[in-house]
Amino acid sequence: MKTPQQVAAELVGRLKREGFIVQRYDSMTTTSIYLKLDYGVANSIRIGDHKGKKQYKYRYNVDIGRKQINRHSTGEGWPRWYYPETELEALVRDVLKERSRIKAKHGPDSYWALMAAKQFENHGSKGFWSSARLV
Repeated sequence: MKTPQQVAAELVGRLKREGFIVQRYDSMTTTSIYLKLDYGVANSIRIGDHKGKKQYKYRYNVDIGRKQINRHSTGEGWPRWYYPETELEALVRDVLKERSRIKAKHGPDSYWALMAAKQFENHGSKGFWSSARLV
């Protein structure tokens, strides 16, 4: 079984090769690691070996020890996806597909503008934005 640190290192390398801008935050109180993709425009990934906090609702989740991929809709109307650490290729495929969908909807230039707006809007904010680092 891989550790959250190993999964994060593997995912960051793969996502960066695909051209994503990746911000990483390692929880100070748990072993969870959070990756924000393209300043959040392409969503975020939570990597953990325990249940996440209920108030945080990440689109993509890697659960260490999970047996199979699980996708379900939320009450908010968007899906949440859960992957075992053995299915990182499926996760990357899904993230790439979602980024392509967002780029097709907004156009490539607008996608970059959305990233810049997210970065500007959240600059100096507390929580993830103030503690995360570009990797």
